[in-house]
Amino acid sequence: MIRRELLESDLEYLMYDFRLREDDYEELGDMTGENPYKCLVNSIELSQDCSVLCDNENNIFCVFGSVDLGNRCGRVWMLANNAFDNHRLYALKEARKQVAEWLSKYTVIGNMCSLKNEKSIKFLEWLGFTFDTNNIVCGNNHNTNFIMFTKY
Repeated sequence: MIRRELLESDLEYLMYDFRLREDDYEELGDMTGENPYKCLVNSIELSQDCSVLCDNENNIFCVFGSVDLGNRCGRVWMLANNAFDNHRLYALKEARKQVAEWLSKYTVIGNMCSLKNEKSIKFLEWLGFTFDTNNIVCGNNHNTNFIMFTKY
């Protein structure tokens, strides 16, 4: 398995063939009201750095990046497909490295996560993020609540 920078040639695959995990797909739709794959490409375009995790056949199972918000604050994101569960330990190890890299660049990193996305919440907890239970916001469809997560 490898971790590498996102290549321009990866964009078409991510847009049309990546098949997000159901929880990630729903989260993007609930948050924005837009096509989740359009949101994925938008996140990539806004990011200062994007990487992918690939299996031994170079199939992408995870993509992540960060957006510089200024004042040494970064909005971080990660999306995966169903193959992620087959490579969870590798992904956890690489995510820890990536979080450390982001924290060397930013004072604080964070984003929002759907309260329905239990797998992502557990993953973020394992990475040491904290959740602001006083700051729960409603998504675009007004049926999903999102919680802010941060790490310093």
